Amino acid sequence: MNGFAGEFSMTMPRRPARIAAVFAGLGLIASSGAALAQPTNLDPDMVSRAEHPSGYPTFASIPPLPKDVRTSAAWKAAVVRTRLAGAHVQRLADNLPPPAADTEGWAADARAKASPPAAVTTHAEDDAALIAAMRARASAPSRPK
Repeated sequence: MNGFAGEFSMTMPRRPARIAAVFAGLGLIASSGAALAQPTNLDPDMVSRAEHPSGYPTFASIPPLPKDVRTSAAWKAAVVRTRLAGAHVQRLADNLPPPAADTEGWAADARAKASPPAAVTTHAEDDAALIAAMRARASAPSRPK
């Protein structure tokens, strides 16, 4: 467009023949004067309805408002409740203690306070007798054939 500023500028005098030639080259002006061809694959009923549109709807044709729609006051109350809940959560988050920077000290303190777990089983005095009885019942496996 920089090369043809005079062709499209509103301040320069127009050249009607040149502009008509440009539009004819683009196919926007029918040179023969014949009417533009209609597409043949359209339903004639649809074409006639498009050419002769019906009237506009009236205010009486607007359906009534449904009964289960919130009023504007109810919408405002819901928005206010949501914003108050968000502000409450933000205040709670702001009042949290800062994250600990010295985690090694905390871990050492927790290890010092920790006690060893209780024994899972207790050794009975007759463990030796139980082990001897089990060995007596045990037999060697049979030889494979």
